[in-house]
Amino acid sequence: MSIETIQGYMNKALKRFEEHPAVTFMSTNETLTYRELRKEIDKIASYLVHLGVKKGSHVAYLIPNSIEFVLFSQAVARCGATSIPMGVKLGVREVDFILNDSDTDFVIMATEMHMKTVLKYVNDKKEQHQSVKVLGLAGFNLKYPEEFTTVSRQEIQKVENVSSFPDMLPEDISMISYTGGT
Repeated sequence: MSIETIQGYMNKALKRFEEHPAVTFMSTNETLTYRELRKEIDKIASYLVHLGVKKGSHVAYLIPNSIEFVLFSQAVARCGATSIPMGVKLGVREVDFILNDSDTDFVIMATEMHMKTVLKYVNDKKEQHQSVKVLGLAGFNLKYPEEFTTVSRQEIQKVENVSSFPDMLPEDISMISYTGGT
């Protein structure tokens, strides 16, 4: 009897439906197969591992509805880390609360609205002698603060692939999802 996890289901789907369409970009009508999607996810996950993301890391992301959202959210899961998705339309107070409450180690972002909030979080953690890494995604016409690492998908392609990723166990936390609190 095998133990099933969200990560395990995704890995099975990526292997089982390799030649089938997985994602279509409506703006360009370009389609990625599951095989191509897995290759992209593995490359990004390898990059995240090289940055220090590991099983148990808390990775928050503020990425608009885009292919990057799909790729980076799945790459975080591939690393065995805990995903903390945040809507780009959240208020400053909500983002501040989520970062602190979840004790985020890494932030991946592609929105200008929350740069000051994330930078404040990074500086607050630095004062507590804790490190938070922030990855600013290129291609969104944003200028990130120098404390953030800006990266493009082309740069990520240059990273050597990790030979294996950790398996999630049923007791591992895959995602912390906050509600709007209406």
